[in-house]
Amino acid sequence: MEDDILDDGREFRKSSPNDYIEIINLKRALGEDEERVEHGIYAVWVLIVITGIAAVYEMSVYDDTALLLGIYIPILVIYFGCAFYIKSKPQMAFIIVLSVYGIVQLLGMLVDPMALVRGLLVKIILIYYLAIAIGAAGKYEKVKKRLYNLEVD
Repeated sequence: MEDDILDDGREFRKSSPNDYIEIINLKRALGEDEERVEHGIYAVWVLIVITGIAAVYEMSVYDDTALLLGIYIPILVIYFGCAFYIKSKPQMAFIIVLSVYGIVQLLGMLVDPMALVRGLLVKIILIYYLAIAIGAAGKYEKVKKRLYNLEVD
């Protein structure tokens, strides 16, 4: 009776030394995954800045508002939405960003095959950090759930 939680019907269980060791290991893993997710967030913001700069440049060179309204604005809206969605569902947001980025790069390659080679190092770095962030976000969510199940704040 003394172990009952009155507000949600869950019960606390007596923690064993193994639980404490697991908690410490989970918190360590959580910190590492948070850092990788944070690097992914930086990659998303870098992607937003690069896309914005490309939009301004192409607008000045081609003087085509349809290009801006039809291509760059929707892409930027998706990236911005995902940048804020990362707080609640990081793995899904990173998957969406990486998918949209990949589709944009493939379509750009169809229009101009040299577009794939231009900025190749930056593209590789962005894809690397986004891919790492997807895996880390999945582990981060699992570790947080496990910590919650161990009744740890």
